[in-house]
Amino acid sequence: MQRIFTYKRRKVFYWLLLPFAFVLLLYAALPLLVSTNWLRGTLERKLSDSIGRKVSIGAPVSLRVFPLPAVTLRDVSVANISGLTRDKMLSVGALSVSAPLWKNLRGDYHIYQVQISDVSIQIATNQEGASNTTFSKGSKKKEQDMSSGPIRLPTIDDITLRNTKLTLGDGDDSRDFFFKKLKAGHLFGDKEHTLVSSVSISDSPFSVTGTSSPVQVFINDGGLDFNVRIEKDALDIHASGKLQHDGTLSTHLEATGESFSDLNRVLKTSIPDWKDYTFKSDIAYQGGESPSLQFKNTSIAIEDSNLTGDIELVLSPLHIKASLESKKLDLPRLLRANQESENDTESEETEPRMPHDLFKAFDADIDLSVQEFTTFLGIELDRAEISAHAKDGVLRLPKFNADALGGSFTSQMTLGEGDFEVALDGKGFKVNPIMELSGGESLIDGDFNIVFDFKSSGSYLSEIVKGLNGTLEVNSENGKITSSTIRSTSGSLLQIVDPIFRKKKAEEVECMLFRFNVKDGVARSREHVLKLGEVFFFAEGKLDFPEKKVKYNFHVNSQNPSLTSLIPPFRMVGAMSSPTFTPSVSGTVASAADTTEGIARAAFGALGRTANFILGAETEELKGRKQCQKAYEVEQDLISSRIGNIVDDE
Repeated sequence: MQRIFTYKRRKVFYWLLLPFAFVLLLYAALPLLVSTNWLRGTLERKLSDSIGRKVSIGAPVSLRVFPLPAVTLRDVSVANISGLTRDKMLSVGALSVSAPLWKNLRGDYHIYQVQISDVSIQIATNQEGASNTTFSKGSKKKEQDMSSGPIRLPTIDDITLRNTKLTLGDGDDSRDFFFKKLKAGHLFGDKEHTLVSSVSISDSPFSVTGTSSPVQVFINDGGLDFNVRIEKDALDIHASGKLQHDGTLSTHLEATGESFSDLNRVLKTSIPDWKDYTFKSDIAYQGGESPSLQFKNTSIAIEDSNLTGDIELVLSPLHIKASLESKKLDLPRLLRANQESENDTESEETEPRMPHDLFKAFDADIDLSVQEFTTFLGIELDRAEISAHAKDGVLRLPKFNADALGGSFTSQMTLGEGDFEVALDGKGFKVNPIMELSGGESLIDGDFNIVFDFKSSGSYLSEIVKGLNGTLEVNSENGKITSSTIRSTSGSLLQIVDPIFRKKKAEEVECMLFRFNVKDGVARSREHVLKLGEVFFFAEGKLDFPEKKVKYNFHVNSQNPSLTSLIPPFRMVGAMSSPTFTPSVSGTVASAADTTEGIARAAFGALGRTANFILGAETEELKGRKQCQKAYEVEQDLISSRIGNIVDDE
């Protein structure tokens, strides 16, 4: 009896199970029995109408109901705007969405999984300035429907993108970024979202991880909190902050790495091989009619150089305002790294080039103070204070003050496209600035003053030097020359001037006045006077800065005729860094062509009267360079008539 009862129960169960099995079979076979062409056409039409751009689905829509309902679209594309080289702005190889049927039917919008593969996206602007990311907003009815209440998006448990190529720009100026895999979870729900991605940019893999607050809140006029980290080898970028619904962004960004050149493969460009860099800043973006980007509490360190301060960028049109400080800024070291990264360019490209094109790209107001500043000329400055203004492609430095070479200077500079102007007034330099720049050694120990006003043109430093025009003055009032310095520089010069020292180790330079007229990079002498002990040295010649050569004739005179007779006229020729000194009879006041006693006495007497006048009790107020100036005025006739002029008439 028990067996019969059990058999009947099983039979009833089978009969009850049969309808469910039939429904399940029909449910699974439904995609095979129903044509999806109507769905494909409807989707194309609805999507095209909503964005105002043609949307195409190149393959039939696939439906699946088991084990979970899913729909798959293949060969999806969105047309591009006119004026771009590509016909398609967006193409998708496959888009698959899996979602529970019953939850969505009752209004509980939920998607289990979204898988997108083989995606190509272009973001570009045509020649008319139209962006292909701008779509039509649809009908007014749709806008009213969207504004009638908060937008509700389905919760997406998992979304995965594979093989995605992003192209920025069009034609030859475009740049591709390749994302191998991007995976995110818990999107649009009320949970914290997670992001785990393996991103490849120009075949260079990056690891991206992070979290964000619910996107649902952001879309409905809320804020989006985020925390993202990007890593690749030694590169580590960490950003955290908040994005508001109106586009306002505030974030703290930190980036560290071993070498900037690691990004060459990513950006497909030549980046300087700067080592051990760090960047920290509190960044704020404000949209609207005048969008701006602010970098507060910014800290940049590259090798030994660093910058700290605040930067503000007004983006339309671009204007930069910055207040920066630096403990150390080494431009030659940074430039060398840049030149080494461009070793495939022509040799002239390795020379420092004035960034004229850069000044055209923006307007700027920048205040910069640097404790230790090494300029691109290699001169080390201390406590530099710089104010810079860039507008319409012209850079002006109304203030460039610093301590250098033991002294200090104030200067102004203007740098435009092909034009260069600079004026400088420097005092108390411990070495001769001209000799320092030319690579030579200064014979005189003491304090030097320099004043110049130059104009030139060119893009490269060599072009600017060749085009220099203006005036230059170097003077000193409390110098000293030692016999050992002259001996180490030139033994032949020591033989010429040895009578001045009379076995003394040093002699005072009471004054030195060298004035030049500069044309086409060549500085030709005006007043050239130096007083060493009892002797005045007069000179005439030129300094050729482009060739770095010097060519001078010297002669002496004194209230002590015996010294004048013992020191012959002499020449200085050769490289500025290592000139040679040789006696020259052609330029002497008492030369072989002009040896009468009367002329010799007249010459000696003229300078003797000058010396007596300068040093006499009646004119003791003439000190320093005023002595040299007065000596030159009295001696000028002799300089013009007696010293051989070796300056070319060109």
